[in-house]
Amino acid sequence: MHDVLPKLQVGVLNFELLSSPPTGEETLNLDDRFSGELSILKLTISESGVIADSGIVLKGKDEIAIVAGGFPLTLALRGIEFDSPASDPEYPWDDYERSAL
Repeated sequence: MHDVLPKLQVGVLNFELLSSPPTGEETLNLDDRFSGELSILKLTISESGVIADSGIVLKGKDEIAIVAGGFPLTLALRGIEFDSPASDPEYPWDDYERSAL
């Protein structure tokens, strides 16, 4: 979360490379959806004059969007289904601006 104004925060995503998933983490194999050309876009949100990097889109044969969830420390996903309960995005999907990394 980034503080934008007093009592106003915007969720952001941070990425880091891992050698293996942490114990207990769920993984999903997406090789069949992204075996060819892959493009990556970032999703930004503008709030009270502040622009925050709040998500990412992976586009291959299919498209997967990941943004900060409406509840703290959650993610919202669009384009894949899995058995875990998903969170709604912090902002409506159409409010996110797509741009190249």
